[in-house]
Amino acid sequence: MILLYSIVLLLVAFPALGDPFFSSLLYQNVPHHFCSRYYHRNGGMGCRTPLSGVSGILRLVNSLDDLPRVAPNNTKDRVVILLNSTILSNELLQRATNTESIVGVAVYDVGAPTETYSPEAPSPDGFGTPAATLSLHPEYVWNPHGSNFNAQDSLLSFVHIRSAETYAHLREKALSNEHSGRKPYIMEMGSYMGPEDMSSPKCLAGGHCLPLGGQSVWSLSPAEEPKPIVLLATAMDARSEFYDAASDGQNAGVRTAVLLAIAEALRDVEWAAVGKQVMIAFFEGEAWGRAGSRAFLSDVTDFECLHRVPQASSPFNDAMCSRPLRLSLRFAELDLRRFEQVIVLDRLLPLRTSLFFHAEPDCPLARFDAALPIQPSAVAKLPPGTAESFYQAGVRRTVVISGYDDAFAEPHPGSVFQEPVTAAQVAPIASTILAFSLQQLGINATSTTLSGVTATSTSLSEVSPTLPAINGTYLESVLRCLAVDGSCAVLESVLGYEPDSITHRLGGVPVDKFCGVLEEGRYPVVSVGSRYVVESEETPSGVYFMPSMYESFLHASLALAFHANANATECTSFRDCRTLANGYCVQGRCLSAYAYYHNAMDPGVQLTGVGAFAVKPNDTTSPVYAEPFWGGYYGEVPSVRVFQRVSAWEDWVTLVCGVAVVGASWYLTRYFFDTYGPQLKLGK
Repeated sequence: MILLYSIVLLLVAFPALGDPFFSSLLYQNVPHHFCSRYYHRNGGMGCRTPLSGVSGILRLVNSLDDLPRVAPNNTKDRVVILLNSTILSNELLQRATNTESIVGVAVYDVGAPTETYSPEAPSPDGFGTPAATLSLHPEYVWNPHGSNFNAQDSLLSFVHIRSAETYAHLREKALSNEHSGRKPYIMEMGSYMGPEDMSSPKCLAGGHCLPLGGQSVWSLSPAEEPKPIVLLATAMDARSEFYDAASDGQNAGVRTAVLLAIAEALRDVEWAAVGKQVMIAFFEGEAWGRAGSRAFLSDVTDFECLHRVPQASSPFNDAMCSRPLRLSLRFAELDLRRFEQVIVLDRLLPLRTSLFFHAEPDCPLARFDAALPIQPSAVAKLPPGTAESFYQAGVRRTVVISGYDDAFAEPHPGSVFQEPVTAAQVAPIASTILAFSLQQLGINATSTTLSGVTATSTSLSEVSPTLPAINGTYLESVLRCLAVDGSCAVLESVLGYEPDSITHRLGGVPVDKFCGVLEEGRYPVVSVGSRYVVESEETPSGVYFMPSMYESFLHASLALAFHANANATECTSFRDCRTLANGYCVQGRCLSAYAYYHNAMDPGVQLTGVGAFAVKPNDTTSPVYAEPFWGGYYGEVPSVRVFQRVSAWEDWVTLVCGVAVVGASWYLTRYFFDTYGPQLKLGK
């Protein structure tokens, strides 16, 4: 046995000289975020590699002018370029894509690019994207910097390196390649995610993909009888050019923090004295064909419960429907005719001197002044996003509040490379939007800003002892968690985690706001007998439901802001709160919450079984975004690694030496057994 181990060690020692086959086994893994790859109704989008991956000589690029030098057109060598994020640009990516010898780009994050760069489309969710059929204005250019890289089917591998130590190591290897061509360092990239002609309907039907989505979260202020509703909503998710790195792409963390701060400010309002109800909604999957808002409105307008389970029999503390499965039926009590006003928060930063209103021409706008002015946009169009869903559903008084006017103000929309955010920037924005919301709810006595909306005469003193105001400390703590540095003390407190546990896990990066896929647990299933099912005509005995940490945080925060009562029962889960309607355990006590989850799944997709999905045959417009499984049927988990390549003669030396060692080892082993085996009884 010792001899056999020696043989193995010798075989490994020779390849260490640098044989391309063997040396590729002696690699260094590169921590990274890889370019996203997804499928839609008509094909794929994002980066992909062949099943065997791609590899190229690692070369350093310091400017766009370096490309012809490191990757000349007449070279037979394949190249992977290494650069820092400040020189990243649309032109650089386009030229790299069009240069045959360049197979990959590795970019290190040192800050926002200084050149024009945006991987999103010029017309987000419009022309050139899979969601164009859903758009009100598919032709309008909201993003003049857009390259549409994210929606393209790209053979260029693109990875994001966050670690300074990793970048320094790679830079050293790339610089050594400048001076030595005999044994270059090679970067190998592999992210095979399926065949070229794959689409989401085929991928879902074959069981190789899951739809993108999750759980939207919403709440409604209490009322003894239905009142007109003012909805404050936003998209809670984002996407970027890299998987698992949408730290604050599209300002999602900022607008979510602002809306949470507004909800927190409204928690002490005496709603019985207000003539309207406020609804707060965070819609999931909005970056993927508005999955959350479209699913919510589809249920509000066209849902039929075939088997209702009363609260007394429900395994989830609230009346539910087990066929089709919905954990709560509170949405069925809504009527679109009650939605007097829909206010959607969009990209709030960067902000120069003013916020802006956006609406369609049938909703006239007027200026509003508070901590900041809100001016009507120069363009009478709703921008792409949640507002389009409500307008298309018939709610004409739908308004978007943003930090941009007729085009996105941020320089790099849809990219992980963003300017840093501070609470000082966001506080006046939150205060202004709260003031406007209070006016629309009739909680102040100032004039209104939207035609046709009349403030009530209720004075503030009749409603609440003090004017609801933004808690600056709370806003800053949420911002740090969701948009700045991942310091999540507020999340840990609300969800009952150990102090610093989530903060440490995030490692200085904000909570990722990519919605993820609808894997089992992200959508609810119920147990009937000894099995789990997606719907049942029998009363279920249990529920399996595991929303994401981000979704749970938003739900628990809304439960703290809007609940009927609390009891003294100590709790560790919702099961301890069965005596309360829609009882949830938040910060160790039971609350009868006015906060609810709602499945955020593309209305064009149907759940056919646990883990099984299909595209509805009568749906022809939904983009149906899906993510392929990593590994398994479609190859290995995406990887990036570096190794050193050697010359052909060393290949032969390695091979000959290896064969010689194996032959000699075999001969010596046989000699040993033949000579000493009978004496040592080795043959028995």
